[in-house]
Amino acid sequence: RRSLSERCIVEVPGGEIGECSISRNGVWLTAAYKRGAECGLVVGRFNGTGWREIRFPRTVIHPQFHPLEPAWIEFAGDPAPRMHRVRVDGTGLECLYEHTNQEFVVHETFLGTTGDLVFTVWPREVFRMNWTTRDIRSICKYNAWHIAPDSLGERILCDTNHPDEGLQIIDVATGSHRLLCLSESSNQGTQWKKSCYALPEDFAAARQNRAGEHLSWMENAADTVYGPQWTHPHPSWSFEETQVAFASDRIGVTQVYVAKL
Repeated sequence: RRSLSERCIVEVPGGEIGECSISRNGVWLTAAYKRGAECGLVVGRFNGTGWREIRFPRTVIHPQFHPLEPAWIEFAGDPAPRMHRVRVDGTGLECLYEHTNQEFVVHETFLGTTGDLVFTVWPREVFRMNWTTRDIRSICKYNAWHIAPDSLGERILCDTNHPDEGLQIIDVATGSHRLLCLSESSNQGTQWKKSCYALPEDFAAARQNRAGEHLSWMENAADTVYGPQWTHPHPSWSFEETQVAFASDRIGVTQVYVAKL
């Protein structure tokens, strides 16, 4: 940070590295990777030691460390079932919740420092899962979309879609919710009008619908099934949890906005 010098921590020869996650104690780092048809996680220490690949038979997304037990990683598999966990040494790999493509589990994360998981079954309900017993309980019946719990796990910030009711804050104890502000984002993605995961034919239909579009040399074809992601608010708390940041393309170009509680 002081010198702005850079160093390589790990390389994945012949592969691509996706989003990464840092353990709460600052020791471990993990990221999803893909090498041809091979998928999985890379995990190791920030000092460059102890790196390993943990293979998984399907696409891996959204890896994240347990906030109280940094030896554990939760991650999503695609296609369903979605939620899985594994230790940093590659042991203990298991599916946390068996479900079919018709149960649209999305956007799981940790419920603050409770150690529990929280997730949405889109577009119906928000649930919490006990990390140890895997017992699942309902928090509320609501179309909470991208969810962001506060540090204590007492409130859940979320955006909404179909219908768009703006950014809401859910009280975990009661399940009640209150409006924070409207995002006025376009919230695109055809799959969010449904209650199941996209199938190959959904992506094929989206490509066909865009076949006549002419993109400039600076543009890439965008995902219209789950996105484009820059049309979604993805709200998050400030460090002090007195403000909320979110994205919105309300003026035609995505900007970052801040709302005070």
